[in-house]
Amino acid sequence: MLVYLFYHLVYQRTSFYHLHGNHQIINDQYSVFPHFVSKPKHGWDWYLQECFDNQFPDEMEAIFTNALPTWSESLNMECAELYQKFTALYEVHHRYSQSLTLPESFSRKIHRLLKGDQTLVDQVNKQHLIHVYEPLTSDHVVYNPLRAHRPLPTQPMDIFQWVDELSASTAKECDFCRYNKMTARDEFGWHDNGVTLRVSNTFKVEAWHSMMVTRDSHHPTNLTRRQVVSLFKQATSWVQEVSLKNPHYIYPSLAWDTLPPAGASQIHPHLHVFLSPDHYYGTFEGMRAAAQRFLLATGDNYFSTLLEVHAALGLVVEYGDALALAMLGGKGDLEVLLMSDYPSEDLYRLLHFTYLSYHDTFRQPCKSLAGAWPALGTSQDMSRGRIPALLRLVSRGDCLSPKADVSSFELFHVVYRPHDPWQVATAIRSAIKKYDV
Repeated sequence: MLVYLFYHLVYQRTSFYHLHGNHQIINDQYSVFPHFVSKPKHGWDWYLQECFDNQFPDEMEAIFTNALPTWSESLNMECAELYQKFTALYEVHHRYSQSLTLPESFSRKIHRLLKGDQTLVDQVNKQHLIHVYEPLTSDHVVYNPLRAHRPLPTQPMDIFQWVDELSASTAKECDFCRYNKMTARDEFGWHDNGVTLRVSNTFKVEAWHSMMVTRDSHHPTNLTRRQVVSLFKQATSWVQEVSLKNPHYIYPSLAWDTLPPAGASQIHPHLHVFLSPDHYYGTFEGMRAAAQRFLLATGDNYFSTLLEVHAALGLVVEYGDALALAMLGGKGDLEVLLMSDYPSEDLYRLLHFTYLSYHDTFRQPCKSLAGAWPALGTSQDMSRGRIPALLRLVSRGDCLSPKADVSSFELFHVVYRPHDPWQVATAIRSAIKKYDV
């Protein structure tokens, strides 16, 4: 009997290391990161004066061709050091297309598309392509200032009228609207707070996988600030409860798609939340790995540097203890990275303002959000490779277009960005000014 017990104990231990060996290797590669500095060192006026000689163009093309070289030659030591960090995060390449031969009929069509603007027509023969590559993450975006002037196709109906009609037509058969009869729940229950509630995902991607849904609102875009804040508070309390029950699950992740063209399986607002015992998923583990490489190369916190570089370029919007970075690179159009040291109400409110900026300025209700919170618990794994609270938001393009917003280019090669990040930052500031009452 004693021999059996000894064998069983040894077998369990060796099995654990066989099963979890990769987990140990993955987390051993991470250092304890320097503390995340969640505020820019200076206001925009300081960067404008010290790094850009009080000259910062309004047009994106001029920013890349004129402002960046000015920054690179700044005599201010802090600006010069920050520019070196910028070049560690981003490579900017300027490329120009060759002259084209256009048949007469096609030439007339191009003139019509560009509304007879001869300056733009001339640029067809020498298009300026601005490539922004991130060597630490391998993200690669392209800006084509000429392409941004292409007229958008006329839609058969107003996009928000389409959302209203879709919401009305699907409410009667909505499972989430009848959550007490048509949804599952885990051992933690529905946790109905009168605004939002929890339902368990029936077809899971992880052992611990739940969803937060609005209680009485089926409409996918008419969310109030209170509802958005409650969704994320529910998610955060659920991951804490799960981690207390199962301390090995310490890496929280979130996902939220709005409307079917963005991948949503239900019209009703629903926020996925799940935990992993090993590491984060996809992009967020990629950012964590990038942060480790950046630390070894520079000794600095990657996320603090990302913040400071975007602040220098006027691409950071602050709201309380939260920040929105209109991303220079990334994985999609209108991309925004929202950050705070820990999940907070300011972060959730800033996300709501960003959603509203997508609606008001860009009229794009189809969007995808993914996020990750700092690791939970008190283990050594929790302290290594710590990330701040992160939310990444991208547009999913024109909801009414028959063309998918993702092709082989975006999946495997490069992302074309129709909008520049300075437009996005301006839109978020406008939304805060309009709605923060």
